[in-house]
Amino acid sequence: MIDKQEVEKMREAYGKFYEIENFIRLFISKNMALLYGVNWYEISVRKLKKRRPNKAFDKLLYHELISILKLYSNSKLQVIPQSLIMELNYLTPIRNKIAYTISLEENEYEYLINLYKELNNIIINQDES
Repeated sequence: MIDKQEVEKMREAYGKFYEIENFIRLFISKNMALLYGVNWYEISVRKLKKRRPNKAFDKLLYHELISILKLYSNSKLQVIPQSLIMELNYLTPIRNKIAYTISLEENEYEYLINLYKELNNIIINQDES
């Protein structure tokens, strides 16, 4: 029999991860558009002399978004602390467990929830600015 508490925990984990990933996508897009304009995805790589992924921004996977976040972390985009970007990078194995429906250990679940709260504080602070 499937443990109902485990199902609820994984449902919540998926929801939190979904919000984290989409916050990162929106954060990058919004801030880079402010810095470089509507076509930031093409313009910024030329200005920073960096390579970007070969697919559209809205099709990027989580690990690719984190790479983009790291790539632009030295630009004026830096509102997310570098330490938090590294923590987001460490979330990848937890993301994989969620995607492949493998139960999270309690410490992994707590890590996800804590990162979610940290990002939520950034969202609240941005909205107040």
